Amino acid sequence: MDKQKRVNWESGEKELLTEIVTPFIKVIENKNCDTNTNKSKLEGWSQIYKEYNGNSKTQRTLLQFKGEWKRMKIVAKKNVSSYKQNLKQTGGGPPPESINKLDMTLQSLMPMDFIKDANDFDCDNDGSTKKV
Repeated sequence: MDKQKRVNWESGEKELLTEIVTPFIKVIENKNCDTNTNKSKLEGWSQIYKEYNGNSKTQRTLLQFKGEWKRMKIVAKKNVSSYKQNLKQTGGGPPPESINKLDMTLQSLMPMDFIKDANDFDCDNDGSTKKV
């Protein structure tokens, strides 16, 4: 099978994808998986696909959009978590690098995805979350 080389996503393309996804965020990030929700998610991704390919010189497939969006969220969560962890370090030294603009944007679009789960009985509980 002959695989076609894919072009890497540039930072400008990621920003464009984020701008285009923003109006559809409540639809594509909906955690429900019933038929109507899945249909609206597919329609949302189709709109994103059309709008992106109409505004970009690099043409992408629907699967590439979904995959890159998923990877962007994973990287943003990792970067935000690492930043928060570095803020709590002691011992002096330079302050940690701030979170980049794209990660901050993703965090503001999906704030519930960036909340740290805590359990009173967990050994690494730092007591920073409210007790219910």
